[in-house]
Amino acid sequence: MKQKFKPVIFVGLGKYGSEIAQGIYTAILSEKYRDLEQVISCITLEENGECRDIKESKTLFKCEGLKTELSINNFGVNFEVIQNYEKKIEDALADKIENLRRKEIVLDLQDKGYEIGEKIELFLISTLFDPIGSTSIVPFLGFFQYLLTGRFRNMLIETNILGFFPDLFDDYKKNELAYSRSYPCLQELDVVANNPELISSKDQTPFSFAYLFTGKNEEAIEIGSYKELIPMISEVLFLLLSEKIASDISFSTILLNKVDGKATRYSSFGLDKLVFPIDRVMRGLSDFLTFTILNLTGATTEPRRFEREYINADVKEFLLQNKFDVNYKLSQELYKDNEGNTIWVDFKYKGKMNENIVVDSFIKDIEEQVKDFDKDDVTAMNRKLSLRRGSFFKEKQGTLLDVINNGIDSIDKGVYYSKAFLDVLLNKKSLYTTGNIVGKEFNFDQIEKVVKNFFDKAIESKREILVGLKLDIDNKHSHIKKLKIELKEKKASEEVPKDAKKDSPIEIKSENKKETPSSTEGTGDKPLTERIENAETEIKALEKKYGELDKEIKEFDSKIDEPSERRKLLNDLVEKVEEEIETTKIDLLKIDAKYREEKQKLNELYEERKKIITRLFIVFPLGGTVAFLVVFFAILNIPFFGALIAGGSFYLFAGGFYFLGLIGYGIWAFMKFRKGITKDIIKTLSEFNSLKDDKINSLLKCQELYNQTFITRFEHFLHGGLFEKVKEYKKFIIKIETELQTFIENIIQSSKEKKAAWENITFPCSLFVRSVVTKNDLVRFIKENARLTIETERFLKEKSLSRYFEDFRKKGGLNSLFSELDNFSEDVFQPVREKSIEDFFRESENKGKECGGIKTEKKLVNFHNAGKAHIFLEVEKGLDCSLPLTHLGVEDPETSFTKEILIKHGYKDTQFYSIKNKYEIAISKLKIGFPAFHISLIRYGKKLISKIKEKNKLYINQEWEPEDLFPSVCNYSDEADDVMELACLGKAFGLIEEKEKTFYFKDINIGKSYEEIVEFINSFKGSSIRNKLSNQIEQEKQKEDAYDRLYAYMDSKILDDNNKSIVERLLNELNPLA
Repeated sequence: MKQKFKPVIFVGLGKYGSEIAQGIYTAILSEKYRDLEQVISCITLEENGECRDIKESKTLFKCEGLKTELSINNFGVNFEVIQNYEKKIEDALADKIENLRRKEIVLDLQDKGYEIGEKIELFLISTLFDPIGSTSIVPFLGFFQYLLTGRFRNMLIETNILGFFPDLFDDYKKNELAYSRSYPCLQELDVVANNPELISSKDQTPFSFAYLFTGKNEEAIEIGSYKELIPMISEVLFLLLSEKIASDISFSTILLNKVDGKATRYSSFGLDKLVFPIDRVMRGLSDFLTFTILNLTGATTEPRRFEREYINADVKEFLLQNKFDVNYKLSQELYKDNEGNTIWVDFKYKGKMNENIVVDSFIKDIEEQVKDFDKDDVTAMNRKLSLRRGSFFKEKQGTLLDVINNGIDSIDKGVYYSKAFLDVLLNKKSLYTTGNIVGKEFNFDQIEKVVKNFFDKAIESKREILVGLKLDIDNKHSHIKKLKIELKEKKASEEVPKDAKKDSPIEIKSENKKETPSSTEGTGDKPLTERIENAETEIKALEKKYGELDKEIKEFDSKIDEPSERRKLLNDLVEKVEEEIETTKIDLLKIDAKYREEKQKLNELYEERKKIITRLFIVFPLGGTVAFLVVFFAILNIPFFGALIAGGSFYLFAGGFYFLGLIGYGIWAFMKFRKGITKDIIKTLSEFNSLKDDKINSLLKCQELYNQTFITRFEHFLHGGLFEKVKEYKKFIIKIETELQTFIENIIQSSKEKKAAWENITFPCSLFVRSVVTKNDLVRFIKENARLTIETERFLKEKSLSRYFEDFRKKGGLNSLFSELDNFSEDVFQPVREKSIEDFFRESENKGKECGGIKTEKKLVNFHNAGKAHIFLEVEKGLDCSLPLTHLGVEDPETSFTKEILIKHGYKDTQFYSIKNKYEIAISKLKIGFPAFHISLIRYGKKLISKIKEKNKLYINQEWEPEDLFPSVCNYSDEADDVMELACLGKAFGLIEEKEKTFYFKDINIGKSYEEIVEFINSFKGSSIRNKLSNQIEQEKQKEDAYDRLYAYMDSKILDDNNKSIVERLLNELNPLA
C-alpha cells in the first residue's frame, strides 16, 4: 500500500515564525522521509527583511524598510512595506507551487511507493504580535488569493494559519504590547474571513483554519516554550499531510457553522505519546553493563599497591634483558648490524708499507684513500648504524609495551602494576608503590647517565679537580673550626683576676709555650688569629675557583644535550687528531730523509769495506809474498848464504818466517778491519735499522691516526645518536606512563559517569511524551536475563584491557571499548529490543495481575482521557460547537492490544491508524471550528487595548471596523458549574463571609458549608441574590488589586481541585503575565 502525502509549502513570517517554520520543515524531513523533500518547500520572511528559500539556502530578495522593533507605530508601516513587494512575493510563491506539481517529481515518488495528492497545502506560520510576522499574515493571504484567481485558478490549494500567542516566548511573555497586538491581529483575521472581498476579488474565505497555540492546555497546565511545541506540531502536520488522521472527515459543515454571526474557523490540535524509549532503555542497560564490567577489570576499584623493592627487581630484569644494564656498554650492542655482523671496519692503507716506500707518494695515496673510505665505507657504516639503532630502540619500545600490556592483563598484577612499573623505571614517586628500595636502585636515569659519560671525557679531569676543590674547602673549614676552638681555649687559660694584674705584672707562662710576651695584652693570640684569617682567605679563593669551575661544568652539562655542542666537541677532537696527523707526516718526512742518508752512508761503508778487504786480504798479502819471494831468490844468489842454503836449514827458516809473517799480518789486518770499517758499519746499520723501524712505525701511525679520526667520528655518531635515542626512549616511557595514567583516569571517570547515568536514569515525562518504562523495569530486565553472567565472563576473557589501552594510545579515547561494550550489551539484551510497546503492556498486564499492581488497561484508559486534554485553547462553557477528532496511532490497528482495551471500555469513536513504529502509541486530538475566542489571553489583550489612547495604530488597516471577538450572549450549558464558580469566587473576594461557622451574603444566611452555599444559590430562593452576587464579582474583577487578593486567598486556603481550578483560571484571565 502506497504512502499518501500532500505537497506542502511552509511560509515563516517574522523572527519566530521563520524559526518555527524551519523547525517544522527540518523535523518532517527526517532521515525516514528524506524522499519527500521534493514536495515540501519552505520560504521565510525573516527579521532582517530577507525572503529566503530554506531548501535552496539562498536569499530570494530583501524587503527594505521593515521595522523590527515592537512599537505601536510600526504595524501600519510594515503593512505598507509588505504591499510594495507584492509582485516579488507572488513570484516566489508561484515558483514553489509550480515546482511541487512537476510531473517528473510525482512520477518519481510514485515509483518510490508514495501517492502524492493533488491538493497543495499552504501553512502561514507567525506569532500574533510580531511587528513583521503579524502584519504580513493578511497581505500574504491576499497574495495567495491573487494567485488562485490567476495562473492557479484551477488548482486545489488550501491555506491554513499557525498562530502563536506571546506567552510561548520568553522575550515577550511579560510584554503588554505583545498581548495588545494579538487581539487586533485575530480581529483582522476575523474581518477577512467574513469579508474576503477586502483582500481579493475572489469571494472565498482566504484560509480554511487558523490553528492557535498558547502556553497552557485546556487543563491550565503550563506547556513551556514554542521550542517544545515544534516537534509536536511537526508530527501532527505530518499525520494530516499523510492523511493518517482526519482523512475521512468532511469539514464542510464545520466551516459553515456560525455562532452569533461569526464563522467558526479557529482551531487547535494536540498530540500525546506513550513511548517505549528503546534507545534510552538500551543505553541504560549498556551503562549498567559498562560500569559493571569496568569494575571487574580492577581498573576502577581501590588501586592495588606493590612493594617498590618488588617492582625494582622487575625493572632490573627488564633493563638487563634488553641490554640496558648500567655495567654493560650499550654501544657494543650497536656495533653489530641487524644480521649480527660487526659494523665497524678499520681503515687500512691499500699498499705495501715498508722501508722502501716513497713517503710523498704514500701521503698522496693515503689521502686519496681516506677520501674514498670516508665517502663509501664510512657512509655505509653510518647507514647500517642508523638502521641498527632505529630497529634496536623500536624493538625495545615493543618490548616495553609487551611488559605493560602483560601487566595490565595479568590477574595477579593488573593495570596498577603497569603504572607502578613505569613510575619506578622513570625514578618517580608512585601512588601505587609502598616501602623503599633497600638494595641497588635500577631506573632509566642511570642508563641516560652512562650514555652521557662518553661525552664527559672532555671535562673528566675538571670534574676530578672540582671534587678535589670541594674536599680542600671542607678540610679548610674543619681546620678553621679546630683553630677557633684552640683560640677560645687559649683565651680562657690566659684570663687572671684584675687584683692580681694590679699587684704584679708577672709574665704569664703557658703550658704550650715556654714564654709569652707581656708587653702587649693578647699578643700571644696573634699567630692563631693570622692562621684563621689566612685559612679563610684561602677558602674564599678556593670557593671562587670552585664556583667558576662548577659553572663551567654545568654549562657543559647543559650544552651537551644540544647536537650542535656535540658536533663542536667532535670537531675539537678531530682537529687534535688532524694536527697530530700533520705532525706525524712532517716527522715521517724527516725520518725518511734521515733514513735515506743513513742508507746512503751504509752503502758507502759497504763499498769502503770492499776496498779495504781487497787491500788488506788480497793486495797486501800478494804484495808481501812477491816481496818475500824477491828477497828469497835474491838471497839465494848471494854466495855467503849459499852454504847455509845448502845445509837445508835455511829453507826451513825462510818457510817458517813466511808463514809466521803471514799469520801475524792476518791477525793485524783482521783487527784493523774489525776496529775500523766493521765498527762503523755496525754502528751505521744500527742507526739505519732504527730509522727503518721509525719510518714503518710512522707509516703505521699515520694510518692509525687516520683510522682514529674515523673511529672518533663514528663513535660520536654512534653515541650522539644513542644519546638522542635514549632521550627519545625516555620520552616514549614518559608518554606511555602519561597515557596509561590518563587511560586509568578515563576509565575511572567513565565508570563513574556510566554509574551516575544508570543511577540517575530518567525517561520522557513531558506534556507530550511519556515513557511506559521505569528504572524498575530495567532492573527486572537485568535480573531476568539468564545469559548475562556467562556472557560477561566470556567477554572479560576474550577482550583484554590492554587491547583497549593500545586503541586509546592511537585514537586518544575509549570509543573502541565503549563501542564493543555497547555491542555486547545489544547482543545480551537483544530480547528487550525486540519487544514492542504493546508486548511490554501485555507483560505488564500479566505481572500486574500477579503482583496486584495497577492494571495496564487502566493506564491505557487514563492515557486516552489525558491525551484528549492537550488542546491549546480554552473555550467558555456552552459555546463550544467545534468538532473534536480523536485519533490513536498504533503499530498495527488490526492486532493492537491497545485498541482492544479501548474498544472494550467504550471508546468506539476513536479512530485508529498505523504509525509503523512498534515503540510508540500516539493519541492526537483536533478541535475543528471554535465559535469564538474565549481564552484568557484574548480577554487580557482586549482589556489592555481599552487603556491605549492610540489603539487604532495597533491595526494594519485603520479603515476596517473589526467586530468584538466575544459573543454578546452567554449560554451556559452547565448551570451547576456556574453556581459553584459564583460560590467559590464570592468567598475568594470576601463577598461571602463566615461568622460563627455560618456563611452570609449581605447578612443573608446562605448555609453552613460550601455544599449548602451552592445548593442555596442554585435554589429558587437564592435566585434573588444570584444576579447580585454575579454583578459584584464582575466589579471585583475590575479592581486593580483583584489579582493580588485572589492569589493571597489561594495561597492561604486549602482548596479542592475544582475550586483551585476556578481561582487559577480567573488569575490567568486577570494577568496571564504573572
